[in-house]
Amino acid sequence: MKTLMGRLKTLNTNYLLLFSLIFLASALLFLKSRIIGDPFSYYAWVRSAFFDHNFNFLNEYTLYNVDKSWTAIAWPKDLAYTKIGLLNNPFSIGPAILWLPFVIIAFLFTSATNFLFNLFRIPLLANDGYSFYYHFFVSFGNYFLGFVGIFLIYLILTKYFSKKISLLATLTIIFATSVFNYLYNEPTSSHITSIFIISLFFFFFLNLKKDRFSHWLFLGIIGGFVFLVRWQQIVFLLPALWSLLKTRKISYFLGFATGFLPTFSIQLLAWYFISGSLFFIPQGTGFVSLTAFLSGYPPQFLKVLFSANHGLFYWTPITFFALLGLIFLSFRGLTIARWGLLIFILSLMVNSNLADPFGGYSFSGRRFIEDTLFLTIGLAGFLQLIKSNLARVSFALVFSVWNIFLVLQYASSKIPGWGSLVFPDWIKSQLNAPLYLPNFIGHSVVASNLYYFAKGKGGFFIVFGLIIILIHLTGSLIFYKIGEKSIKFNK
Repeated sequence: MKTLMGRLKTLNTNYLLLFSLIFLASALLFLKSRIIGDPFSYYAWVRSAFFDHNFNFLNEYTLYNVDKSWTAIAWPKDLAYTKIGLLNNPFSIGPAILWLPFVIIAFLFTSATNFLFNLFRIPLLANDGYSFYYHFFVSFGNYFLGFVGIFLIYLILTKYFSKKISLLATLTIIFATSVFNYLYNEPTSSHITSIFIISLFFFFFLNLKKDRFSHWLFLGIIGGFVFLVRWQQIVFLLPALWSLLKTRKISYFLGFATGFLPTFSIQLLAWYFISGSLFFIPQGTGFVSLTAFLSGYPPQFLKVLFSANHGLFYWTPITFFALLGLIFLSFRGLTIARWGLLIFILSLMVNSNLADPFGGYSFSGRRFIEDTLFLTIGLAGFLQLIKSNLARVSFALVFSVWNIFLVLQYASSKIPGWGSLVFPDWIKSQLNAPLYLPNFIGHSVVASNLYYFAKGKGGFFIVFGLIIILIHLTGSLIFYKIGEKSIKFNK
């Protein structure tokens, strides 16, 4: 009995194993497999380059697109087409670059599957970038990157807080904020890619030796990708730039610039290929207004935070307590919290000055997902103020369950993706939200393939289902191995 208890105690302290189990179980239950909405245009960069060897998006936006309203082709002609006659792409190229390995894997899997299908005279899969494996591997790949980023956030937190506080704060951010929706319901979102690349940047910034040229070179490359994934994220590089200024060593500046500038230039080249200009505003000059931040009553930034129209605090109230914790830690002198507070304020200013400050069709204030690292630090600081472990867990659990119920409503179209939550109807509907859970699980890639098999739609669906489960298992093992190396690096 004592041996069993000892093993259970070891299991409970192996947080990497817990993360790996959550990674696997939640992927099997919840993870959808689809490239739609804004991700369709992000993906168009890699699909067009890989299959067509160009950046002409005409076939992506017309032949392969089931909903043209999500792409630039639905815009007014002066914005839909660039001055050299090519269709515009209003989104960054960074996610597409990070998805390239998963596209290659999908190509290989589709080719191998078609070889087997041909032997049994089963209709072949279209190997065009949009058949089953492409949706699956890009979705799963982005989910994998996002979860690696989340685990890196946990490791960063362990530098400042206990492992228990770090674990609870990290898991709460997953399940009590919009991260949950964009991890599972909309897994090809660039916001999840942002979690990965920003967490990676700060993980290396906090761990690598800053007196080496190679450190700054590598950090510059990652910093370039921070920009490539979402352009407004360039403000996240401020702590590294400040550290460079304090060193006053030209060699370190050169190291960072040597890594950053070529990576940064990939976006400029992409713009050049579609527009003929290195510097290009794909959404048009009216997309950003420098006067919108304080316009209206109440000011725009208050609406972005508190409005029923995707207001960050209104939709996901746990973020309010996370911000309070970030402010508290800043007053306590924690440097990373001060940087986090500054970057959150800058993110708020940027988001408040956009032509669409509420993020269009979205769950909560989706553009603040980029601040997940700092909000998690703030939440850990807030949880630390709660002395009772039971009270901490209860606090986290209540907000997590509430948020999951709201995501279930959102995924089932019971609350609007566009516009505001209608009070008090959405509160009342939270009571019915558990009824939508079977539908949410049923739309996961594993459940949907098994469903089609059970309905007699084709025996190969059971094969797809088993392949998906095997890939999820393999992915969780790779995740665990990456986590082991990250833990050693973090010490």
